[in-house]
This record gives sequence, structure tokens and C-alpha cells, in this order.
Amino acid sequence: MSDPFEPNEDATLHEVLRQLPPLKAPDSLAPRVMQAIAMRQARLPWWRQPAQDWPLPARAALIVVSLSLVIAVFRWLESNLNPLSPLNSASSPTQDLWSAFDTVRNLARVMTEACLSLLRALPTAMGWMFGASIIAAYAACMSVGGWVYRQWAAQGQEQ
Repeated sequence: MSDPFEPNEDATLHEVLRQLPPLKAPDSLAPRVMQAIAMRQARLPWWRQPAQDWPLPARAALIVVSLSLVIAVFRWLESNLNPLSPLNSASSPTQDLWSAFDTVRNLARVMTEACLSLLRALPTAMGWMFGASIIAAYAACMSVGGWVYRQWAAQGQEQ
């Protein structure tokens, strides 16, 4: 059997095939492809699907755990940064929650003021270089993350 890419094959056959008009895909192709994708997505376990498709108890648990982690981090920051914090004294859970939100608000205000004072202190050229380096670092992180996902996480999904 000859190699299909052999250059000595019949040149007229190749010329005739090149002159043929491109084939049009059938109108039913796109809906069938979308249906196949939806069926493949439906076969995935719920924890491998997007979070908005998770069961309601799982979504609620995700929100509760996420908020708990955020509050715990801010409480830890406040207790380590300010030993005389009101969060270190005995108080009701409602007061703890409001003081945690106050901590978040105060930390956001301090971080905003620090960023603004840094931007005012930087010369314009250095500010542009700083911004470009932040954007480049973000793009590099996204590229590496995408590569890692394609290498390891997505291999089990290929079918």
C-alpha cells in the first residue's frame, strides 16, 4: 500500500479534488453537537460540575464555609495586629459578627489608602511599569494555571 502523502501520486486527482467546492455542514449538526455536550456534562458527578449546578444544600454549605473562612482570617488578622481588639474579649455572637464586618471595612479602608498613597508617590513612568508588571504576572499565572489544568485535571474528562 502506498503512502497517502507520497508526492508522486496522480497530480490530476489532487487538482480535481482541490477544485471541488467546500462541503456545507448539515443544519442538524450544531444541535446534535450541543446535545452530545449536554449529555456528557450531565454524566459528570455534581462536584465536577459548575457550582451553580450543584444541589442547593451543597451550594449553601459552600457559601457558609467560604464566609466562615473569610471571617476566621479577618478575626485572626485583627487579633494578631491589635491585641486590645474588642474581638479578644467575651461578647455575643452578634457583636462578634458586626465587629468582624467592621474589621473587614477597616482593613479595606487601610488597604485602599495605602494603595492610593503608593500611587501618589510613584512617578508616572514607574507607575506604568508597575501596572504592566502586575498585568504580566496575572497573565503568567493564568497561563500556568491553564497549562496545569490541561495537563492533569482535564485528562480524566477526555472521552
